[in-house]
Amino acid sequence: MINTQANTPFLHPAPTRYSPPYLLFLDFYILISNLSSLPSIVLPWRTPNPRAELYPYSVGNITSIVLGIILNLVGLLSFLLIPGWLFLPGGVWLCWLVGVTAVTLALSFMLNGQAGDVVVSNGKYVRGEGEKEDEKWFYVNGVVTGGFWLGSNVEEVERRFGRRVWGVHNRSYGLVLDLLQCLIQRDLRYSSTCVRALYRNLRAALLEFESAPSSSASSSSSPIPASRPRHKKVVLIAHSQGALITSLVLDMLYADIPTSLLSRLEVYTFGNASNTFNNPLYRHDDTGSGVLRHLEHYANRGEYVSRVGILGFMTGGDVAEVADGWGNQFAGRVLVREGRGHLFVQHYLDVLFQGGFVEAGSGRGVGRLLGYKDGRAVE
Repeated sequence: MINTQANTPFLHPAPTRYSPPYLLFLDFYILISNLSSLPSIVLPWRTPNPRAELYPYSVGNITSIVLGIILNLVGLLSFLLIPGWLFLPGGVWLCWLVGVTAVTLALSFMLNGQAGDVVVSNGKYVRGEGEKEDEKWFYVNGVVTGGFWLGSNVEEVERRFGRRVWGVHNRSYGLVLDLLQCLIQRDLRYSSTCVRALYRNLRAALLEFESAPSSSASSSSSPIPASRPRHKKVVLIAHSQGALITSLVLDMLYADIPTSLLSRLEVYTFGNASNTFNNPLYRHDDTGSGVLRHLEHYANRGEYVSRVGILGFMTGGDVAEVADGWGNQFAGRVLVREGRGHLFVQHYLDVLFQGGFVEAGSGRGVGRLLGYKDGRAVE
């Protein structure tokens, strides 16, 4: 099991070692072999939290669930009818394709809303360190998350941690198409709209500077402007497909952001759907010196997405049993809870502070993220 937050020198990211067809084979293997845990995505479904995704007395939740179910049925029917082009006249099949596409886009527009790529929490629960405004927090959502759920998610993160949160929207087109996009992103490294939006926002936050007098200003009649980062830390929380998107974005940032600035970024994932995660070494002779100083992954052992994502592809995961000499790179502390459920608020945030997540391999350890609760300072 992985206990380090940095890359292991003798391991390689799976997409750089194996061909896309082979990675797709592994994906289908692990997706099918874990089908029995698919219902665990929404279990347990009871919750008293009005911001939880399955809270039954919320009109927004009911609307999101109904639209999601319809989108799932349309997507599933579309895939089942794809072979119809072999038997239907070209014009008929084309009309059917255009119709299904139009219905999918219309339903997804209703689900996602018009809020744009970024939604900001309202600041009602900002307190403690969050009032200093020297940190910037981001959140990127997972599959089947419309505009209403994204808004609930960022408000709940703000309520729990006392910081204003910028939510980057990973728009949903239904579970079927979202999962297809996940496979394409994992195995072909596809840069979707959300990938580009998250990259722009993180890059801008890391490269945002403020002018301050330099140390030599006291010996001069006028201060000499010197640049310093505006944010002492940038924190990213990612859920499900959002963690996969984060993996792609980090690989971009490693290429064009100075290490001195990237070290201010902290990343925390939940139900990680990625098949690899990189954190290059800062020093070649120190295997604990990752560019990102703090990288943690939280996973419920019994839920489907974690099983086909991080728990399957990390070192010692399920894929290693079928892929000879697997040796995949998955950097970061992995904290596992013996439980089910994939929904961000209902199954992760609501149980995060109950002490159930322990470090894989050692069975002990408390995540750094928990220290930020209620606006507390963490050095």
